[in-house]
Amino acid sequence: MTEVLEHLSDEELELTLVEVRRVLKPNGRFLGTVPADENLELNKVVCPFCGKVFHRWGHMQSFSKERLYKLLAGKFSRVSISRHYFFYWRELNWKGKASALLKLGLLKVGVAGSDTTFFFQAYK
Repeated sequence: MTEVLEHLSDEELELTLVEVRRVLKPNGRFLGTVPADENLELNKVVCPFCGKVFHRWGHMQSFSKERLYKLLAGKFSRVSISRHYFFYWRELNWKGKASALLKLGLLKVGVAGSDTTFFFQAYK
């Protein structure tokens, strides 16, 4: 379930996790990603026609590693979460490649910047 959970309301998130657990076979693995430590306020925009304020990409949830672990551990066993910086090396120009290498280096020494993602695994 890649980049899905952040789009769900609290109620939908709870129901989704219950349903994922229900349909997994014994020892089945639930895999997914969510944006890491996203500040939802930074991506709020206003509709120029109706004035409604909403998140640019429709995100309704923000996940810290602790919050994600707590949500998953309540329904699944053997939960693991790791932070990653994903990019497409071939599509980057030299500045993008330099930035990607710097972000990867910082992440390796424990400094988490923006645009990182939590990858999670949880077992039934």
